[in-house]
Amino acid sequence: CLHCCTWLPCISQVKWNSFNDNVLASAHDMDVRLWDRRKPQIASQYISAHLKQIHGMDWCPTVAHKLSTCSHDGRVQVWNTEQARISQPEITLNIGAPVWRAKFTPFGYGLVTTLRSQLHGVTDHGVQLWNLADTSTPVHSYSGHSDTVLDFVWQNKADGGDRKAYTMVSASKDQTMLINVPAAHSLVLGS
Repeated sequence: CLHCCTWLPCISQVKWNSFNDNVLASAHDMDVRLWDRRKPQIASQYISAHLKQIHGMDWCPTVAHKLSTCSHDGRVQVWNTEQARISQPEITLNIGAPVWRAKFTPFGYGLVTTLRSQLHGVTDHGVQLWNLADTSTPVHSYSGHSDTVLDFVWQNKADGGDRKAYTMVSASKDQTMLINVPAAHSLVLGS
């Protein structure tokens, strides 16, 4: 049983590492702690990740030691958790508006982001697809929602051959779910 100290800020997110079932990450306000359940007394790593509250984090499904975080400070950061002391992100995307979710794509080396639009004058209710090899601009934007996208999930299955077909479903505060098939854009991410 992992018992966090009562003096730690509240836990807002918990994510298991999909490659190592002994490792998990927890978000505490602006910081991240990495835990090894074989040594539950103290966090194995501490990351001072953001300037404002963390809204999401995700382990990379293709690289065991990559963790993404997104925050109200308008940044998405990718961390290399193999480092003995984690002080700087490997990649930073400066989005310029509070980021609600950032998740790795199940193909290539990309991220998908959504913005937190309430009370911040943000009118972009889309889902942005980013290539992490070139973060200067999104590869694609999926539109159709009229309010904040709360979450999105991926489905992947074989397309009848050896290739996988990917589908993304996004859910919004506008009470809609949209289904997107990003096959053409996955080629840009190097799948």
